[in-house]
Amino acid sequence: MYTVKAVHSDEFRNSRDKWNNLALSMKHPSIFCTWEWIYTWWEYFGNLYDPLILFIYKNTELIGIFPLAARNMIVEDVILPGRVLSFCGSKELYSDHTDIICEESNAPFCMNAAIDFLMSEYRQWDVLHLSYISEDSNFLNLMNTTNTTLEMDCIQVSSASYITLSGSFEDYNMSLSKNLKNNLKRTRKKLYDEFAINHTCFTPDRYPNSIQELFVLHKLRADEKRIKTSFQGKKLMEFHKTVSKLFYEKGWVRLCFLRKGAEAIAADYGFIFGRRFFAYQAGILPGREFARAGNVLLHEVIEEAFRDKLLEFDFLRGGEEYKGSWARESRTLFNINLYNETFRGTLLKFAYRTRNRVKKVFNDFIINRKGQHRITERLNLIIIIFITVQ
Repeated sequence: MYTVKAVHSDEFRNSRDKWNNLALSMKHPSIFCTWEWIYTWWEYFGNLYDPLILFIYKNTELIGIFPLAARNMIVEDVILPGRVLSFCGSKELYSDHTDIICEESNAPFCMNAAIDFLMSEYRQWDVLHLSYISEDSNFLNLMNTTNTTLEMDCIQVSSASYITLSGSFEDYNMSLSKNLKNNLKRTRKKLYDEFAINHTCFTPDRYPNSIQELFVLHKLRADEKRIKTSFQGKKLMEFHKTVSKLFYEKGWVRLCFLRKGAEAIAADYGFIFGRRFFAYQAGILPGREFARAGNVLLHEVIEEAFRDKLLEFDFLRGGEEYKGSWARESRTLFNINLYNETFRGTLLKFAYRTRNRVKKVFNDFIINRKGQHRITERLNLIIIIFITVQ
């Protein structure tokens, strides 16, 4: 009754409408599960992987999609290489809220069919690694009821703060702290009255260089704060140039700027899908002069989300302190490793669990950061040597 098919590139390319209809039918529709996001990722990064795009049918009706890709690599904290299956785009694009793409009522059948396919018909993998899976995802909630002998590790890794956009923007604004409201008022007056700042939004014809401006602002801010950022590189920039145009045609992208004349001083890059806003990336010109411009822009983007009658404003992964000033709710995010019953799959499971146990013992002691880093390096080496000897 339920069948699974690993589709070829032509079927993948021609499935846009059916794919997006299924993505919209999800319990929590995610922009990172749309055809445009995943197909564009495949165009730019697919040469590094072998495709495993699973279409799940009930009789002849397409009811679910599980877009995976296979690659020989090392997954986080596993320390040994293996044949890894991952959700398309999760490694290079840091996608959150990925899941089986289907209606919630069909999720149990899709899960069982997909896992059965991976256990019986497609065996060339050692670990299925799904990163930053939400606590309310179908995959996480159904995995324990799926008919499988495969073992799984599920580790809490982060959280995603969000605002439920019920009531009015005025009510939400009143819920913000007095200090934040006062800072917003002072900064907005300074920006708009003294510096004649203007608010613009991306359109492919009027602001064709918006993505490049975002990347520049983000890098300048990261360099100023001396933090490492993954939001860089020519290929990633080209991906976002392409996908932002596709999303613009659908009304799914919001790339907004505060500008002083033609110069961008703050940027906010997000997506709208299934009446949810996904706050993906931001950038701000370094220096004290525009230090709080990002807050003013974010406040305006949230106001627009209320005005558009969206249901939710999601800040996505990361426990950054500033998010707590804007949002009171959050979802827990997990990394999931599902191990195949291969020799290397068993080895990877052992390595991952051994490392985590030993790491926990070390973390029970008071160790300074420099010492912790050295111990982690030595710990990895010890485990590799031990496994090799075994």
